[in-house]
Amino acid sequence: METTAPDARRPGSVQIYLPRAMDAAAPVSTAVAGTETVGGAHILVVDDDPDIGGITGEGLREMGYAVTEAESGRAALAVLERGDPICDLMVVDLVMPGLSGVDTVRLARRVRPDLKVVFTTGYADMSMFAADLDNEVLLKKPFTPRSLAVAVETALLRVSRGEDNIVLLRRARTQLTAAADN
Repeated sequence: METTAPDARRPGSVQIYLPRAMDAAAPVSTAVAGTETVGGAHILVVDDDPDIGGITGEGLREMGYAVTEAESGRAALAVLERGDPICDLMVVDLVMPGLSGVDTVRLARRVRPDLKVVFTTGYADMSMFAADLDNEVLLKKPFTPRSLAVAVETALLRVSRGEDNIVLLRRARTQLTAAADN
């Protein structure tokens, strides 16, 4: 057991006795229950706050996604224009200095019209963005790992723009799987 001597200079100091571990700790699964990563997707995370972008990126990595982070709309556009890596989805903050999330996505879709998007925001009043967010996935901050996973999965499973003749039959697929198991 490890011990530490009380510090006479610090009144109220405490000695703590902890057992020494003999074996390495077992790995902990970071998967979010009830969700799945969609086809090893590569996600571009865009947030002007590096702490939020970093936490979001790390959460997505723990879920099994490849992640590239950008701290501005311009930096995100540079990643997309390079085309390496090819990003399947952009998780982008709605309100950023310089290019907003909406403007970043509008410009990104000139290069990548099929780009799927999850917008994130900490703003409560969404009325000024309503027209720009038609049919887009919106995730309000603060969000949990589970809500992030669901938003990403929802966006990745969406059909690309302009393919109105294709309908995702996700509910039917779930029902068919359940029926096959019975």
